[in-house]
Amino acid sequence: MKLFYFSLAVFFVLGSIAEYFITLKEDKGYYSLADFRSNLKIMFAAMLMDLLVKTAAIYLLFKLAHYHLFSIGYQWWAWILCYLVWDFVFYLKHYMEHNVRFMWAIHVIHHS
Repeated sequence: MKLFYFSLAVFFVLGSIAEYFITLKEDKGYYSLADFRSNLKIMFAAMLMDLLVKTAAIYLLFKLAHYHLFSIGYQWWAWILCYLVWDFVFYLKHYMEHNVRFMWAIHVIHHS
């Protein structure tokens, strides 16, 4: 997972640098160094928020596991159930990104 985030960050930074120089060469003026710095800050804030949400979810799962009402074991359907629960956590995070002002400020770049 660390390699994925590292690769994503490198791809984002290199893509932003390439975009800046291409638009500079064509004299388009779309992109400025201030935009690049802002995008980097937003990227790191989004990665931090994603890491915090996933860490909190995993922490809660470990802490609340002692209070389980039943055990599902490792049957085939348990993996599907866990996938659906994790997908719901992702949905909840995305919902919050649209409805919590701080999280929207980070997420809005995804929509632009």
